[in-house]
Amino acid sequence: MIADLDLGPGNKYTYGFLLNTVTSPQGRPAGTLMWAGVENTFYWIDPHRSLCAVIMMQFFPFLDPQGAGVLADFTKAVYT
Repeated sequence: MIADLDLGPGNKYTYGFLLNTVTSPQGRPAGTLMWAGVENTFYWIDPHRSLCAVIMMQFFPFLDPQGAGVLADFTKAVYT
């Protein structure tokens, strides 16, 4: 079973990224651009802070609860 990526309200797709229009619960601010790969690879670009972040986990299923937890912890660590 492949999980649905629920990134919460205020997110919309552009031609190349998912645009975060509100601050995420983990602290990723509005205006960031992100994308995810099927084997739990994630990246985002924060143009206002001149920052990009990449985390690559190579396992299935997509958005496994453990992988989602690692992504949340990584995001919090980047912004604290």
